Amino acid sequence: MIKTKSLVVLLKAISLLVTRVQNLVVHLKKVIPLVTRVQNLVVHLRKVIKGIAMARKINITTKKQAVINHKNHVVVKKQLTIQLAKKIIQWKKKILNNLNLTTRKPHLLWLFFYKKMDFVNKNIVRYAEEHSQKETKLLSEIDRDTWTKVLNPRMLSGHIQGRFLSMISNMVNPKNILEIGTYTGYSALCLAEGLNFGGKLHTIDINEEHINIAKQYFKKSKYKKNIITHTGNALDIIPNLNLDFQLAFIDADKQNYCKYFDLLIDKMVKNSYIVADNVLWSGKVIQNDMDIETKSLDTYNKKVCNDKRLETVLLPIRDGLMISRKII
Repeated sequence: MIKTKSLVVLLKAISLLVTRVQNLVVHLKKVIPLVTRVQNLVVHLRKVIKGIAMARKINITTKKQAVINHKNHVVVKKQLTIQLAKKIIQWKKKILNNLNLTTRKPHLLWLFFYKKMDFVNKNIVRYAEEHSQKETKLLSEIDRDTWTKVLNPRMLSGHIQGRFLSMISNMVNPKNILEIGTYTGYSALCLAEGLNFGGKLHTIDINEEHINIAKQYFKKSKYKKNIITHTGNALDIIPNLNLDFQLAFIDADKQNYCKYFDLLIDKMVKNSYIVADNVLWSGKVIQNDMDIETKSLDTYNKKVCNDKRLETVLLPIRDGLMISRKII
């Protein structure tokens, strides 16, 4: 009896064990795919980590290469700068030797660089200067300083044109002169040479820096009490000048030449003169394809030439001077 009960208990235990083993097998069937997935995920993560490491390594290498390239660029740039500086020094010595220039005529040096923009052959310019009245020491100083220190030195009237302006002024012997475009003061001082006793020269420039430079030279001249400077837009200043003028010189922005003329003409007395500079504009006025400034100058030339109140002559001095005498 006891053995039978023990056998029954044993069978129940075996049956329970079998059931648990079956449940475990079922559970393992569910777990194994999950394990496989985890293993695949681990493999994938390893690939990703490896890829990131390689990318980082490449990025670091690229950055290092970029730094190396930058350093090489800086070195090359410095070498080129040094070479260029040496070349400039060589060119300067060569030009000075070839042209036999002195500091008194630095503009001839610039003529060498601006061959395409020469107004007249440099040898003709030199010959003309040698056979014209010498400029004063102050004018020579302005000429030299302008060509060595100021932007766009070609705007300077220069020796020959300056002597011509002085001669015109001395012939007219004006009481009042109006200059539109002061620049560094060279042309103003030339025009002032012909002023009547106690006469005044009013000069206008929109560039305050130019006015300040010119004032320094005016103070050194004997005409410092005769020259009055105006800073600002000439189109606004001219209407407020309640004066009659015997001589006017236009050498400012080319697009407004016609407007300046319209403001001036009623302030000019009979037998007065209006002189306009740069009316040939390096010869561009005879070209078919004109820019805005060239068209403006061409319009001005035609305007004054056809004005019956004027007698006009265009002289090919330097960049062209249009001289108009008011006859009515």
